Amino acid sequence: MRTDDVWAVLLALAAAFAYAAGAVLQQRAAFPENSEHTHEHELTTEGALPLTAMLRQPVWLAGIVMDGAGFGLEFLALRQGSVTLVGPLLVTGLLFALPLAAVMTRRAIRTRDLAAGVLVCVSLAAFVAAARPSAGTLHASGTAWFATLAGATVAVLALLIAAKHRHLGVRATCIAAAAGLVNGVFAGLSKGMGDQLDQGWVALASSWLPWAFAVSAALSLTLAARAFQVGSPVAALTALFATEPLAGITVGALVFNEGIRHSLGALAMELGALAGCLAGVALLARSPLIIATYAHD
Repeated sequence: MRTDDVWAVLLALAAAFAYAAGAVLQQRAAFPENSEHTHEHELTTEGALPLTAMLRQPVWLAGIVMDGAGFGLEFLALRQGSVTLVGPLLVTGLLFALPLAAVMTRRAIRTRDLAAGVLVCVSLAAFVAAARPSAGTLHASGTAWFATLAGATVAVLALLIAAKHRHLGVRATCIAAAAGLVNGVFAGLSKGMGDQLDQGWVALASSWLPWAFAVSAALSLTLAARAFQVGSPVAALTALFATEPLAGITVGALVFNEGIRHSLGALAMELGALAGCLAGVALLARSPLIIATYAHD
């Protein structure tokens, strides 16, 4: 593995930790009474402090700071490595959230949650080893961006239309999948901004990338919040953390021409690793600690 890729992995893991810490801290501040008594499938927004009260909570503000640190670390990771490498590693935020939430709520981590975490770790390591993501091009073409953003827009709209389904699980899945898709685009835009920054601040300020970045960030937050409000946090968590890495891999390939090994044996290992990772995510999404952390965020 190249030195730049090693740094990208370390920075991506640090970003995942920061994001997880931010989620745990904000949840703890917003739901000071309910956070220790949250059970699977029973989460509501009742008992949350109003925003004006949370702004006076040092713990909540610390969570915001950690979110900012997470973005900064992700940005640096994408400067060193590919979206295909960094995107899937952000799933480890679920793993970091387990011990952090356990400490904050003074609750034990279940054995099956630990097993699911091991499955995610092993699967991610296997994917990186099998895929060996390439760096791709530094400067994406406008045509590639236009085609990718147009396709992502159509996919998001289709998911939101499908989210009109009466079944809460289907609605939460579709909205969360849309949020995960936007997150993948967000990662690509972050990398694009980093590459544009090499040409100077003036070049970045005059580019369309910061505007698209801001829109994708707002849309991601809105869709993720809505997915959890629908009432099926397990479905929302599974769809969100399953879609985001797949979207990142797709954006990396389409926009930055990032590649992975595509021999028959390598592809079989990559697909198997991704399947194992998604299975681990689905299991972790049922953890009361994980649900309490992300569904109340």
